[in-house]
Amino acid sequence: MSDIISPIDYAKLRNVIRFGRILSSLIWIYGSLASAPAANTALASYSVPAGRQGFIYGYFISASEANQFELRWRSGGVSRAIRIVFGGGGTVHAASLVAINEGLPADPGTTISIVNVNAGAAGSVYQAGLLIGIP
Repeated sequence: MSDIISPIDYAKLRNVIRFGRILSSLIWIYGSLASAPAANTALASYSVPAGRQGFIYGYFISASEANQFELRWRSGGVSRAIRIVFGGGGTVHAASLVAINEGLPADPGTTISIVNVNAGAAGSVYQAGLLIGIP
């Protein structure tokens, strides 16, 4: 019988406890500031590596005016979207312990993005970010 206990990878253990799965990476991806972006501009995006799935754990959106935004990805070969509506200028920063797209992970090789639905007005400024987990 051995008294040796195998070492524990605490970073992976922390992710399992917090996110319910082992993640090889958990990163924030931020887009640049966009002035008066055209409709359907990708304000932040992440390409899921081949052979992997993508989970969305959070997002950040800042806009100086009212607009609608979509968090977009493909799952099971089908385009998916969650709409986020701003009634006026402002900022939202949301993060979750459970993936926003739990049960509908982004397909390997596809892009997860946040886009503005309507064009930004002259002088308007936008920025967005994504919190992405890859098992």
